[in-house]
Amino acid sequence: MRKITNNALRWLVALTLLAALVGLGVSRMSTWSTSRNTPKLASTQPGIRSVTLTDLAGRTVTLRQPVDRIVLVRGRDVYELALLLEEDLPRKLVAWGPDLRQSDHDAYSVFTERFPSLAKLPEIGSVFADAVDAEAVLALRPDLVIVETFMAERGYKCLDRMERAGLPLLFLDFSRDPFQGPQRSIRLLGQALGREKRAAEVVDFVKARLDEVTSRLTGPPASPPSVYMECGYKGVKEYGHTFGYTDRSQLSAWGLMLDRLGCRNIAAGVAPPMAAMHPERLLTADPDVVVITGACWPATPDSMHLGYGTDAADAEQRLRAFATRPGWANLKAVKTRRVYGIFHGFCMHTMNFAALQQLAKWLYPERFAALDPAARLREFHDRFLPVACRGAWMISLEKAQ
Repeated sequence: MRKITNNALRWLVALTLLAALVGLGVSRMSTWSTSRNTPKLASTQPGIRSVTLTDLAGRTVTLRQPVDRIVLVRGRDVYELALLLEEDLPRKLVAWGPDLRQSDHDAYSVFTERFPSLAKLPEIGSVFADAVDAEAVLALRPDLVIVETFMAERGYKCLDRMERAGLPLLFLDFSRDPFQGPQRSIRLLGQALGREKRAAEVVDFVKARLDEVTSRLTGPPASPPSVYMECGYKGVKEYGHTFGYTDRSQLSAWGLMLDRLGCRNIAAGVAPPMAAMHPERLLTADPDVVVITGACWPATPDSMHLGYGTDAADAEQRLRAFATRPGWANLKAVKTRRVYGIFHGFCMHTMNFAALQQLAKWLYPERFAALDPAARLREFHDRFLPVACRGAWMISLEKAQ
């Protein structure tokens, strides 16, 4: 009996140690929860700090603190993460989506040049193709997975797969409402990362820059200018989509910005959501102002190019090419040289204040003559971003010879 008792004790000790080790493993992974139908993981274990937040999709999310492993489902949100993490960015970011490399390659080059280790980050699949691999993300053991509210609105099924996998999703909004979304998102992200003071500084700066425009928009202008705005992704030969109402009959991003400026957006209520306007309809509308958005889209080398890696002379040449489209020589905007180019990504980032200021100057040059959006953009980089402001972000044919 004594021998049997000793063996039993040995087994008991072994099982106790195994349980302790398993418990340690669980404490690393099971320290967040959401209010949706996902596994409710423990967040109140002794000695483990956590923070409970309400994200911009209205979900209650509890995150383990500190957040050390972050996944960006939309890679272009690296701008915002860098605002708060600064030099800690490469240490905490463990994976991202491919869209920064594919749709804003200049920024990808700038960030990977500043932080070379970012070039080695795994890509998790494109959310825009509904191709995010939930199991691959889970294997990265993230403390935080940053997603955006528009992804749910578009019905991407990969979000459901990630939630069912028990991933710590936090919904932000940098794209829909440029007047509130980025500020709310930065504050929320600051709480999640323990960088509330830094977040408040960013938000105060952005709000002040937006107020420099909105405080002077006291009423509708007597003769609002008409505007045609187009995404320059497809280049000169094929019309890109415009920025009117969404499929939910709402204005967002560029469309909302144009509406707030009191101009007459000729695409609103005319062109289908995320669709090109028919050339004949554009020529008939004969807008006062034409704005083409640009970025670095490697897949379409003929596209409008603006951003960190842009040469101003090259951007002007590309913009001139748009003005040579069939029939455009007769447009009022082309005759008066009120043809402009602006960085496409402004509408999905915290630095959208630069776009609002620049559009205000183009639409109402006398009222907003004192604004200097390029200087404000440089100041924003100098104060908050770990990369330098360079390249060309806004371009005009007005002063071109």
